[in-house]
Amino acid sequence: MGSSSDDLMEAFRRATEDLHICPNRVWAVAEEKLPKLLPTHNGTKHWTNAEVNSHESCTFDFCEYSQRDFTAVQQRHECKERNYMLLRSQFSRTILVNAASEGRSTVWSLAGNAMLEPHRPYMAVSHVWSDGTGTGAWRDGEVNECLYAFFQGIAKQFHCEGIWWDTLCIPRDKAARNKAIQNIQSNYQDARITLVHDIFLRNWDWCPETACFAILMSPWFSRGWTALELAKSRKVKVIFKGPRGPLIKDLDEHILAEENEPSSPRKEASRIIRNLRKGFTTLNDLLAVLRPRNTSWPKDRATISALLVGVTPEEMQQDTYKSILKKIGQVSPGHLFHNAATMSKGPSWCPTSLFSMPLDSSERLLTISDNGDLLGKWYRRKWDAKIGEKCFWDGMHPLIRRRIQDAFQRPEPCLLLAECGNARRALVVQKMQGTETLQVQYVGAVYFQDLAGDNWTPEEVIIHGSGNTGTGVWGGATHSNTKAMDKEEQSKSISSEMFRRAVWRGEAKPDGLDGLDELDEPDQLGQRPLHLAAERGDKLMVESLLRHKVDLHAQCKIGQTPLHRAAWGGSANVAKLLLREGSERTTKDTDGNIALHIAAQMGFEPVVQLFIEDKKSLVNAEGYNNLTPLHYATMNGHEEVAQLLMKEGAKLDAKDSAIGWTPLHCAVDHGVEGQVKFLVEHGADVNAECKFGWTPLHVAAMNGLEDVVRLLLGHKFKIKADKYGWTPRHFAEINGHSEVDFAA
Repeated sequence: MGSSSDDLMEAFRRATEDLHICPNRVWAVAEEKLPKLLPTHNGTKHWTNAEVNSHESCTFDFCEYSQRDFTAVQQRHECKERNYMLLRSQFSRTILVNAASEGRSTVWSLAGNAMLEPHRPYMAVSHVWSDGTGTGAWRDGEVNECLYAFFQGIAKQFHCEGIWWDTLCIPRDKAARNKAIQNIQSNYQDARITLVHDIFLRNWDWCPETACFAILMSPWFSRGWTALELAKSRKVKVIFKGPRGPLIKDLDEHILAEENEPSSPRKEASRIIRNLRKGFTTLNDLLAVLRPRNTSWPKDRATISALLVGVTPEEMQQDTYKSILKKIGQVSPGHLFHNAATMSKGPSWCPTSLFSMPLDSSERLLTISDNGDLLGKWYRRKWDAKIGEKCFWDGMHPLIRRRIQDAFQRPEPCLLLAECGNARRALVVQKMQGTETLQVQYVGAVYFQDLAGDNWTPEEVIIHGSGNTGTGVWGGATHSNTKAMDKEEQSKSISSEMFRRAVWRGEAKPDGLDGLDELDEPDQLGQRPLHLAAERGDKLMVESLLRHKVDLHAQCKIGQTPLHRAAWGGSANVAKLLLREGSERTTKDTDGNIALHIAAQMGFEPVVQLFIEDKKSLVNAEGYNNLTPLHYATMNGHEEVAQLLMKEGAKLDAKDSAIGWTPLHCAVDHGVEGQVKFLVEHGADVNAECKFGWTPLHVAAMNGLEDVVRLLLGHKFKIKADKYGWTPRHFAEINGHSEVDFAA
């Protein structure tokens, strides 16, 4: 047993025994790459007994837990009281069914009383039903008030006005539901952010070095639907465990490794996640990503596959797979070496499920013609009895074996087709009569001892696609898709609406803008394509638009420039490009915020550094209600950004104009002890009072933050009452935190 095998076994033991991760999940994602993926630091995972026990019966090739029906799991509560308050009056089923039936958006406004108007920003939720974020036992349209408030609060945090959450946004009415599911991917493509919610990840302490591995091992990453949701989402936020509750991190800017980072487990895990998001252009892409993932229903796998490659799912699963093959247009020779029944009304070489095909990453490809024929180069030779003696028949399905053996008895000659350079397996085919080019009918695949050097002749071959029935129905299943694609391809004009959507979704080609007249047209919100590309962090599109002389300084209806949007999205590369082209750092939006305020609020340290590196005066710029960048960083718990701003001269005693809070008040309110300590040690006034006479200790007391209270009391804090006579102790007691000790 080699050292590599020892490393694999030790890594598998650590993942399954030390971290209690499902053996099937570990192997499905990592396989023999596990030693390269597993961080040297395990990370801290706060397991419950239920989580540990849920996978105790799982093996490397089977997950018992994933076989359960999670649709009826009781809906979770975010409130401590668990008082079972339901929202019943919002989210009208009539409004939802009408919207879905008419093909309109099913995104709810945050108030839940109407569908969100087009172009308004919204958050899409990507989750797993096993966590209790599905409908559960409630009636259609009902949801726990605390759970909805949790998602609603996050949506507001990221300046979203609506929410798409399948629990509330997919109707149960069958016709409307089918129509909504066929368009499900667009809800993630068009969302301002996609929020990933998984209790596994919410219980995993945030650590940049282990976060990617945690995502790969999460139940969320193991599901088929979430693969689609991740692939179609442009801006993804993931919830981890923070010092004081949920901590939200950006997938691209905070979690994934940089391309220029040295090789590491984080880099390897990042590569797997990035590959899933690159798009699906080959059959191997689909097989590699979806085969190890779980779905609640077998047909879901076909639907997800169709949406990933961009075709409409059909009623019949086999028709869906035929549409997918026609869209992809190519397969590898190794895909044909399956041990499965083939379609009765379709390509004779294709199994009834694409996922019966083996993986094959060879560069040599076979082209799929319009009628389902396969065209490509093979090595052929005639079948004879001596070859039959070298075949391995064990493990072959009895009916397939009989079909192959029957083919040898027919008058039509049987041939073997081998891949170039591989003479240990071959396709058994029957030659079709009356054709100049070698055309054959697929029969099956056989394996044998090496036949290298035994009369193999290279030749272009057409493997007939009509199947044994000869009905030629290959094109029927994809007629509607082909017609739609042809119409789109034939159209030489593109509306400004379509162009903006393509930019937002990342579908527009940066090198294909010549001749377009809609490059600087605003939408109803005043957003131009440059705003959208900057927010998405699409540097190539931004460069192309700037080459076409679009307005670099254009402001949308809330006064934001493309630089504001780059700051919001956290793209330092795009922000640097915009600054180099002359974008103004000091332009204010309608709230009075410059791009630096936005970057500090969102927690993007590299962007903050970029904005202040040669403009130190901006570090204390006043924005909405005179809030400084340091206020925004501390009130949102961004420690690294706050420390950077302080090192660059941020004022610690700056007060907002609304209630007079300093950055220390904000840091205490957010409950991050390390951030509070850093501020205090660098001279923040622990006795600073706001307009109500509240000191940072009042804020710590009302939130029950014992460690922060002790920290403040140890820095010459003077306990005193506010303007109304309330002391910090009073605040602690009325908020149920009588355990807080105020002894100096």
